[in-house]
Amino acid sequence: MNSRLKFSSHDLIGLELKKVQSKGVDSFFLRILDKLVPDTKTCDFQIKMPTYLLLRATALVDFISEEYELDFALGVFIWILYRDFIGRAYNYNNQMELYNFIYSMSNKELEIKDYRNGGFIINKDKEQSGESKITFSLTKKEALKGELVLGDLYESSSFHITLEKVIELHVIHFIKEYKKGNLPNAVADIVRYYKKISSKE
Repeated sequence: MNSRLKFSSHDLIGLELKKVQSKGVDSFFLRILDKLVPDTKTCDFQIKMPTYLLLRATALVDFISEEYELDFALGVFIWILYRDFIGRAYNYNNQMELYNFIYSMSNKELEIKDYRNGGFIINKDKEQSGESKITFSLTKKEALKGELVLGDLYESSSFHITLEKVIELHVIHFIKEYKKGNLPNAVADIVRYYKKISSKE
Protein backbone atom coordinates (compact mmCIF):
# COMPACT_ATOMS: atom_id res chain seq x y z
CA MET A 1 0.00 0.00 0.00
CA ASN A 2 2.80 2.42 0.90
CA SER A 3 5.19 1.38 -1.88
CA ARG A 4 4.91 4.62 -3.86
CA LEU A 5 8.35 6.07 -4.47
CA LYS A 6 9.26 9.35 -2.77
CA PHE A 7 11.28 12.00 -4.54
CA SER A 8 12.42 13.97 -1.48
CA SER A 9 12.48 13.57 2.28
CA HIS A 10 9.31 15.72 2.46
CA ASP A 11 7.34 13.73 -0.14
CA LEU A 12 5.44 16.79 -1.29
CA ILE A 13 3.74 14.85 -4.08
CA GLY A 14 2.34 12.50 -1.45
CA LEU A 15 1.14 15.39 0.69
CA GLU A 16 -0.63 16.99 -2.28
CA LEU A 17 -2.27 13.69 -3.22
CA LYS A 18 -3.52 13.28 0.36
CA LYS A 19 -5.00 16.77 0.28
CA VAL A 20 -6.95 15.94 -2.87
CA GLN A 21 -8.10 12.58 -1.51
CA SER A 22 -9.20 14.06 1.82
CA LYS A 23 -11.49 16.68 0.29
CA GLY A 24 -15.16 16.01 0.86
CA VAL A 25 -16.18 14.33 4.10
CA ASP A 26 -13.20 15.58 6.07
CA SER A 27 -12.87 18.95 4.36
CA PHE A 28 -14.64 20.93 7.12
CA PHE A 29 -12.42 19.37 9.79
CA LEU A 30 -9.29 20.00 7.71
CA ARG A 31 -10.21 23.64 7.15
CA ILE A 32 -10.47 24.12 10.92
CA LEU A 33 -7.20 22.25 11.45
CA ASP A 34 -5.44 24.41 8.84
CA LYS A 35 -6.49 27.53 10.73
CA LEU A 36 -5.34 26.14 14.07
CA VAL A 37 -2.04 24.76 12.71
CA PRO A 38 -1.04 26.85 9.66
CA ASP A 39 1.12 25.07 7.11
CA THR A 40 4.64 26.38 6.63
CA LYS A 41 5.47 27.66 3.15
CA THR A 42 9.07 26.45 3.15
CA CYS A 43 10.82 23.21 3.96
CA ASP A 44 14.42 22.41 4.83
CA PHE A 45 16.62 20.08 2.81
CA GLN A 46 20.01 18.64 3.62
CA ILE A 47 22.91 17.76 1.35
CA LYS A 48 26.48 16.60 1.91
CA MET A 49 29.63 17.72 0.17
CA PRO A 50 33.39 17.45 0.74
CA THR A 51 34.42 20.03 3.31
CA TYR A 52 37.10 21.50 1.04
CA LEU A 53 34.51 22.12 -1.69
CA LEU A 54 32.23 23.72 0.89
CA LEU A 55 35.06 26.09 1.81
CA ARG A 56 35.53 26.85 -1.89
CA ALA A 57 31.80 27.49 -2.31
CA THR A 58 31.75 29.74 0.75
CA ALA A 59 34.71 31.72 -0.58
CA LEU A 60 32.93 32.19 -3.92
CA VAL A 61 29.75 33.34 -2.15
CA ASP A 62 31.73 35.77 0.02
CA PHE A 63 33.51 37.17 -3.03
CA ILE A 64 30.22 37.81 -4.84
CA SER A 65 28.72 39.38 -1.75
CA GLU A 66 31.67 41.72 -1.16
CA GLU A 67 32.65 42.51 -4.76
CA TYR A 68 29.12 43.32 -5.93
CA GLU A 69 27.80 44.56 -2.57
CA LEU A 70 24.96 42.05 -2.55
CA ASP A 71 23.18 40.30 0.28
CA PHE A 72 24.33 36.97 -1.14
CA ALA A 73 24.47 33.79 0.93
CA LEU A 74 25.22 30.10 0.45
CA GLY A 75 21.50 29.26 0.50
CA VAL A 76 20.88 31.73 -2.34
CA PHE A 77 23.73 30.20 -4.34
CA ILE A 78 22.24 26.71 -3.92
CA TRP A 79 18.80 28.02 -4.86
CA ILE A 80 20.17 29.56 -8.08
CA LEU A 81 21.73 26.23 -9.07
CA TYR A 82 18.41 24.54 -8.27
CA ARG A 83 16.63 27.04 -10.53
CA ASP A 84 19.12 26.13 -13.26
CA PHE A 85 18.07 22.49 -12.95
CA ILE A 86 14.35 23.38 -12.99
CA GLY A 87 14.91 25.61 -16.01
CA ARG A 88 16.56 22.78 -17.93
CA ALA A 89 13.68 20.45 -17.08
CA TYR A 90 10.82 22.77 -17.99
CA ASN A 91 12.34 24.73 -20.89
CA TYR A 92 13.75 21.79 -22.81
CA ASN A 93 11.29 19.08 -21.69
CA ASN A 94 13.55 16.26 -22.84
CA GLN A 95 13.75 13.34 -20.43
CA MET A 96 16.83 11.77 -22.01
CA GLU A 97 18.76 15.06 -21.91
CA LEU A 98 17.72 15.55 -18.29
CA TYR A 99 18.86 12.03 -17.42
CA ASN A 100 22.19 12.60 -19.16
CA PHE A 101 22.61 15.95 -17.37
CA ILE A 102 22.06 14.36 -13.96
CA TYR A 103 24.25 11.37 -14.70
CA SER A 104 27.08 13.50 -16.11
CA MET A 105 27.41 15.38 -12.82
CA SER A 106 28.75 12.27 -11.09
CA ASN A 107 32.26 10.97 -11.72
CA LYS A 108 31.25 7.57 -10.43
CA GLU A 109 28.16 5.42 -10.66
CA LEU A 110 25.32 7.11 -8.85
CA GLU A 111 24.38 5.73 -5.47
CA ILE A 112 20.68 6.53 -5.29
CA LYS A 113 18.85 6.37 -2.00
CA ASP A 114 15.96 8.02 -0.25
CA TYR A 115 16.64 10.70 2.33
CA ARG A 116 14.32 9.64 5.14
CA ASN A 117 16.37 10.62 8.18
CA GLY A 118 13.87 12.94 9.84
CA GLY A 119 15.14 15.96 11.72
CA PHE A 120 17.87 18.13 10.30
CA ILE A 121 20.72 19.71 12.17
CA ILE A 122 22.59 23.00 11.93
CA ASN A 123 23.64 24.39 8.59
CA LYS A 124 27.27 23.26 8.55
CA ASP A 125 28.25 20.15 10.50
CA LYS A 126 31.80 18.97 9.84
CA GLU A 127 32.17 15.19 9.70
CA GLN A 128 35.25 13.12 10.48
CA SER A 129 35.13 11.74 6.93
CA GLY A 130 35.86 15.19 5.53
CA GLU A 131 32.27 15.80 4.50
CA SER A 132 30.01 18.62 5.64
CA LYS A 133 26.25 18.78 5.86
CA ILE A 134 24.43 21.83 4.58
CA THR A 135 20.82 22.62 5.36
CA PHE A 136 18.95 25.07 3.14
CA SER A 137 15.34 26.02 2.49
CA LEU A 138 13.11 25.95 -0.58
CA THR A 139 9.51 27.04 -0.85
CA LYS A 140 7.20 24.05 -1.03
CA LYS A 141 5.97 25.30 -4.40
CA GLU A 142 9.52 25.28 -5.82
CA ALA A 143 10.39 21.93 -4.27
CA LEU A 144 7.19 20.34 -5.59
CA LYS A 145 8.20 21.35 -9.13
CA GLY A 146 11.43 19.40 -8.66
CA GLU A 147 9.67 16.34 -7.27
CA LEU A 148 7.28 16.30 -10.21
CA VAL A 149 10.19 16.53 -12.68
CA LEU A 150 11.91 13.58 -10.99
CA GLY A 151 8.63 11.65 -10.92
CA ASP A 152 8.25 12.14 -14.67
CA LEU A 153 11.87 11.09 -15.17
CA TYR A 154 11.24 7.89 -13.22
CA GLU A 155 8.15 7.10 -15.27
CA SER A 156 10.04 7.52 -18.53
CA SER A 157 13.33 5.83 -17.62
CA SER A 158 12.87 3.96 -14.28
CA PHE A 159 15.63 6.17 -12.89
CA HIS A 160 14.94 7.07 -9.28
CA ILE A 161 16.78 9.91 -7.60
CA THR A 162 15.76 12.29 -4.84
CA LEU A 163 15.63 16.07 -5.01
CA GLU A 164 18.32 16.30 -2.34
CA LYS A 165 20.67 14.10 -4.35
CA VAL A 166 20.17 16.10 -7.55
CA ILE A 167 20.94 19.38 -5.76
CA GLU A 168 23.92 17.80 -4.02
CA LEU A 169 25.34 16.58 -7.34
CA HIS A 170 24.70 19.93 -9.01
CA VAL A 171 26.43 21.97 -6.29
CA ILE A 172 29.45 19.65 -6.12
CA HIS A 173 29.77 19.48 -9.90
CA PHE A 174 29.53 23.26 -10.26
CA ILE A 175 32.22 23.94 -7.65
CA LYS A 176 34.55 21.31 -9.14
CA GLU A 177 34.16 22.79 -12.62
CA TYR A 178 34.59 26.35 -11.32
CA LYS A 179 37.71 25.31 -9.41
CA LYS A 180 39.18 23.89 -12.63
CA GLY A 181 38.54 27.16 -14.45
CA ASN A 182 35.93 25.65 -16.76
CA LEU A 183 33.22 28.23 -15.97
CA PRO A 184 34.73 31.64 -16.89
CA ASN A 185 31.35 33.43 -16.97
CA ALA A 186 29.90 31.80 -13.85
CA VAL A 187 30.16 34.78 -11.50
CA ALA A 188 28.71 37.21 -14.03
CA ASP A 189 25.83 34.84 -14.79
CA ILE A 190 25.07 34.28 -11.10
CA VAL A 191 25.14 38.01 -10.31
CA ARG A 192 22.97 38.80 -13.34
CA TYR A 193 20.37 36.20 -12.32
CA TYR A 194 20.42 37.29 -8.67
CA LYS A 195 19.82 40.93 -9.62
CA LYS A 196 17.02 39.84 -11.95
CA ILE A 197 15.14 37.94 -9.27
CA SER A 198 15.83 40.63 -6.65
CA SER A 199 14.27 43.32 -8.84
CA LYS A 200 11.03 41.31 -8.98
CA GLU A 201 10.65 41.14 -5.20
